Parts: sequence; C-alpha cells; structure tokens
Amino acid sequence: MSLTSTELNYLVWRYLQESGFELAAFALDKHTRCSHYEHEGNTSIIASIEPGTLVNLVQKGILLSLVEEEASGETENSERLTLFSALLKEQRDKAQSGEQDSIESKKRFLLKSEIQRNGTDNDVEMAEPDLNGHDISNSNSHTSNNEINNLSNDTTTENATNNDKPNDDSLIGSNSIVITTFSTQLLEPVIRFEESLVSEWHPGTEVFAYGKNDSSAVINAIKDGAVLESVTLVHPNISNIPNEINVVSWAPQGNMIVTAGANGELRAWSPDGKLKNVANLLSDEIPVTSTEIAHQEPRDVTKRTSVITNLLWNESGQLLLSIDSHNQVSLWDGNTLTLIKQINPPLPPADNVSVIAACWLNDDKFALSTVKNSIKIYSISTQQFGLVPQLDVQTIGFLHGHENSISFLRLNQKSKLLASCSDFDYLVKVWSRGSSQESLDLNVVAKEDVKLHTSPIVALEWLQELDDVSILLSVSMEGVLNIWNCTTGESLISSDLFNNTENFKFQPEDEKLKFTRDLLIFDAALSPNQRFLALGDDFGRVTIWDVDLSRYSPKSPKNFVRCLGLYNFTIPETAEENESKTPGIGICDVKWDSESKNISVSYSGAESVVLKWR
Repeated sequence: MSLTSTELNYLVWRYLQESGFELAAFALDKHTRCSHYEHEGNTSIIASIEPGTLVNLVQKGILLSLVEEEASGETENSERLTLFSALLKEQRDKAQSGEQDSIESKKRFLLKSEIQRNGTDNDVEMAEPDLNGHDISNSNSHTSNNEINNLSNDTTTENATNNDKPNDDSLIGSNSIVITTFSTQLLEPVIRFEESLVSEWHPGTEVFAYGKNDSSAVINAIKDGAVLESVTLVHPNISNIPNEINVVSWAPQGNMIVTAGANGELRAWSPDGKLKNVANLLSDEIPVTSTEIAHQEPRDVTKRTSVITNLLWNESGQLLLSIDSHNQVSLWDGNTLTLIKQINPPLPPADNVSVIAACWLNDDKFALSTVKNSIKIYSISTQQFGLVPQLDVQTIGFLHGHENSISFLRLNQKSKLLASCSDFDYLVKVWSRGSSQESLDLNVVAKEDVKLHTSPIVALEWLQELDDVSILLSVSMEGVLNIWNCTTGESLISSDLFNNTENFKFQPEDEKLKFTRDLLIFDAALSPNQRFLALGDDFGRVTIWDVDLSRYSPKSPKNFVRCLGLYNFTIPETAEENESKTPGIGICDVKWDSESKNISVSYSGAESVVLKWR
C-alpha cells in the first residue's frame, strides 16, 4: 500500500477542514488543487474516507515504527534524538514517577482505579461547586445545609457517597453535587406589564424589551424588582391597521435593538430608543445570490410585503439574518441594517407549507433548511467588484437525510456538532462537522424505558458537556422530554413530564395545583447557564425544570425530572366577564435574562409578567 502526493495532500486538506482551519485549507488547495481529487471516478474512495483518517494513519505509523524498533532491538539505544525515543522516554518517566493527572485541578471524583491506588474516596477533599459554579467549600470549613439550600432554591444537596457514586461509564451525577430532596416552589410576578407578543432581554444588563400589537415596542430598565425607566419605540400603521410587533432582537453586544412588524419593516434603535435606520423587504430591486439564480422558473416580481418571522445575529454582531413569511432569507449589515444579499428559495410545491430554519456555524458561515428537506451550508466571503470590495454568499455544501420539513437547527459551539429535527416523523439528527453523509439518528428506536416524541418538537437545545460527551435536549408539544448522549445515541433521561407525579413536590396546601389533564407545550426556553428549562403550556402556566444532569443520581429513574418552580397563571376576571368580546388568551413567549435569574412571560389578552427565579 502506498499514497500518492495528491492523495496525501487531499488527506491533509480534509484534516485542516475537519479541524476548522479553513484559511489554511484554502491556501493548500490553491497551491496543490487537492480538492480536484473529488471527482466521479473517486466517489467510492471519498465515501470511505472517514473524519480523522489522517490522524489514524499517523498514529498507526508511529505504533508500527515503535514495533519495528523493538523487534530490531534498537530500543536499547533510546537516548538518540528521535520522535519515537521522546515518546518512549515520556512514557517511561511517567511510569517511574507514578505521575497522575491532578485531581485538585480537574475538580472531579476519583476513578475506581485511582481509589484503589490512593485509598478510599474519604481521603480526598474536593471543592464543591454551587449552582452558579462558585466554590462553596474550603480546607478549613464546610458549608452549612442552610447555605446550600439558599443557593439551590430550597433544594437539599449532598456529596455523592460510595453507594451513590456513578459508574465509570455513567454521565449522570458525575463531577458535581447530587440533589436528594426538592420542592416545587410557587412563583409570583415581581413585575407586571402590558400584554405583549414577544420579549427579549439585553445581553448584559437588567433591561428587557417587548413587542405589542399596537405598532409599538417598549424598552424597560429594571432595578430592585421595579421598572426604573421605559422608552417606547413606534412603528407606522398599515392603512390604519395596527402593526403587530412580532420580533424584538438585541445585538450580541447590546449596542442596538432591531424590531420588526407585520408590514415587513425592520427598524434599528439605539438602547436609549433613538431610531438608527429603517429597512423593508419588497420582493423586487433586491440583489440575489448568483448560486440561487440557475435552474429556477421566472418569478413574479410584483412587490409583496413579507412578515419577518425570525432574526439571527452572528456571534460578533456584524451580520444579521432575517427570515420572512415567504421563506426569503436576507443578509444584513449588523451595524447599519443595510441589505447585503437576499437568498431566494426554490419555488416550493403548492402543498408545501414548511418554514425555513437557520443557524450560524461561525461568523462567516450559516446553515439553512430547504423546501426539499435538506440542509444547505453557505459561506460569506469578500469579493472584488471593480474597485469596491463586497460581501458575496456562496453555497459550499449540503446535508441530506431528512424526509420531512426541518423545524430546528442547533449548533454545539464547543463540539461543532449540528443538530436538526423534522416534523411529521419527529426525527432528530446529529451531524458531524467532518462528514456530510453520515449522522446520528435519535428518536427512532422505541425502548421500554424511552418515551419517544410523537408530536412536534418545540425545543432542541445543547446542554453542558459531561466527560467530553455532547448532550442534546429535546422537548415535544405533548410534554415529553429526552436528554440524549450524542456519542452513543442513548437517552439518558426520558420523561412524560406532566404525567409523572414524582416530578412534583408541592406543599400540602398547594396539592390542588397538581396537573390532572394532558397539557400542550406552546413555548420552551433553556436558561443561558444550561441548567434550567422553562416551559409554557396551553393553560398559560410556566414550569421550571432542572435539566442539569450532574445533579441527578445514577440511581434515579430515567423518567424522573425535578419541577422546581410553577407560575400558576389565572385568567383575569375582566376577561372572564367579557369572554365573548375578548380575543384568545394565551402564552406567547418565554425568555430568560442573561444571568438566568429572571424570566419574562408574554401573554396575549392578559398582563405579561417578569418572574424572579433566583
């Protein structure tokens, strides 16, 4: 077996792409044209090249060289300066000195093998992180139960004991504090404000904005549980018809807020409410990406107003994606709100009512679902048009596998895994960055202890990694929650949340609040610290769930998830008296603030509220 220089260059190029070194991969391809190796004659070869192939070849080469040296007796002369000698010397030095990874620095429990070498786990002291990740113990004192109770919202915590210690291959209950008792708290609003359609918290301060159905949005600054200052942002009406503000979005740096209404108009404001720019989407006179023009039927260029349904910022806040009700995706300058490019989707079949999903992969790449149930990857680059450099958008890849319309796309910022889910079959797929053909399929195999999703998925979110394993959470409308191990595909927690009475611990006087009927989940929001999940149901109630796996015992039933809080929404008396004249009352939006302390809940037909969680 041998490799040609072209094949080796191709493997190096693939390695650079898999590792995220796009610029280095581009430079290598420009000089060697190694990407040309991907032609029809090599289709079977390309399909068999898995991510990490180059690393595997190098590792096997090193091992083979070590075996050859040992067979030839050259290991006697281990002092010569070679890579293999250095590797051997390092391993020999470790074996002689008994060097081990520092338990103090990793803040983890000992493995069983380390316990056998070093003594029992009672001989080792370890700092215990509180719910916020701070150290609540030291070498001279121990934290009292009352202090821990205050930190965990009336939950009791304790160290994992020998009998409760997880197995080496278990993720649940490792590396943190395990909660043994809890109670479901009743939450009361700290702030009440007008009925609203949507809300959004400032990324760095206690400021939130909300959109109303009367052509306006409001920015509220709060302090000590009260509104300190308010600013109203006004949109024009459409032919004297109120313009519902259905999108409110802060830039990641918090230096600008963008609002959008039913007339398809975008407005950019400063945090103090000053208008910075106005933009709108009309179907003609908008630049279209060159990759979308070919093989399409002529379009009707009659001006149509589109309703903006979603806004997504890249991490730096320099670029903004908008998606409208016609599945038109537009790329905007995040500083000036000027249009850069518009991506027109292929014309869908007459019976296709799918909505495009999107997510940013990094500052200059994003993924979009298509009406053909695939995922298209786009890259943004600077092109020279005459003397003026301009941003251009090009398609660089596809992900095929879904048979129904895709409803969510979520990227794990650490592992770079991309999760997607589809309607009708409720299939969840996890895509590796290095492969466009293979994926991990979830929610497909029914098991006795796994409750599969059988209704639309309303939340798909990444949780904190445990032992370098990516963890994915999914929630469906019927109240089923699954937490998946994205290495093995196993469900770590699978619960029909509202039908398991063990998930709730009410005080005796609050037992009447127990859920006695099946509920529908309308909205879900994961806290920024990835520990708590807020769910809004068709009764208007909001429940807070503990989804931090490190706080569960490996002995806990798989269908057990703690409900830590409940806001019991009640219909206002005025609405009951005028039920025939009042529009539908219900929950519209649930959002966490940046510190996972407050939750804003938007209601239609009733007062919206801010709930204090911690």
